[in-house]
Order: sequence, then structure tokens, then C-alpha cells
Amino acid sequence: PPLAPADEDWTGFPAVVRIVDRGDPANRTSDIGAMELYAAPVVASDPFRIAEALRSTTAGDG
Repeated sequence: PPLAPADEDWTGFPAVVRIVDRGDPANRTSDIGAMELYAAPVVASDPFRIAEALRSTTAGDG
């Protein structure tokens, strides 16, 4: 959806979110790179557990 007011109706337009694993937040050298953004991400967490947590967190929001 546009960030500014628009004439078009954007109701129901799906949100697109990109989630990137940055590693251990306590590690000061933890960061992301091009591999994580555009190619084959390094998955340090179970994506199915993350998906379930996101579903339960956002349930009923829409």
C-alpha cells in the first residue's frame, strides 16, 4: 500500500513482510548480509515454530 494518501482503494491489500534472522541479539557482531536478504538465508530457528508464534500473536488482528 502507498505510504501517502492515494485515490485508489487499498482495502484488503495484503501486507508483505520480510523477516530476517540476525542471529544472537546479545552478540555485538551479529548482523545481516546479502545472502540473508536475497538468496539462501541461514536459518538458526525452526521456521514452523516462528510461523506458529506469529499466527498466535496476530490472531484476531484483521
